[in-house]
Amino acid sequence: MTIIVAQKIKNKIILASDNQTSAGWYKLETSTANSLRAKLLKISEDFAIASAGDVKEITIFQRFCQRVKPKSANENDIYDFMVDFKDYCKKTMDNFSFNSAYIIIYNKKIFQIMYWFDVQEKNEYCALWSWMFEALVALDMWWDAIKAVEMAKKFDAYCGWKTMTIELDL
Repeated sequence: MTIIVAQKIKNKIILASDNQTSAGWYKLETSTANSLRAKLLKISEDFAIASAGDVKEITIFQRFCQRVKPKSANENDIYDFMVDFKDYCKKTMDNFSFNSAYIIIYNKKIFQIMYWFDVQEKNEYCALWSWMFEALVALDMWWDAIKAVEMAKKFDAYCGWKTMTIELDL
């Protein structure tokens, strides 16, 4: 499990997450935010992604995003981008199904993708996965993204270690 938060604050978009990966009874630590297999990845100055879920799918998604960008920053084009990702996965592997959730930051906008193709643009902030509802309450009470992640790490056994961040200019 994990906690990932995106927030527009002042002149930045902040992506924050814990860096614990759980696999069965094992806990693994990702040492850096901006690397393959990390929960957060900055592709370019106007494109970053955050991922929670199946590590294999996340790794493929990160590599896909390094090669392809959405056409534009609206819900329809982000949806089409996810369809293109699904088609890419079906071409490269026999059995593929979505088991992850994503936040895409593209052209100064925040998009949350859950339940395969539920794409929603978020104006101020969003959160994903374990403790997401508690993080949303924290954000609604004017906490910042980093404090919301710290709160989840404090109370959820499946969130932990360091808080990782990526910033993009608005």
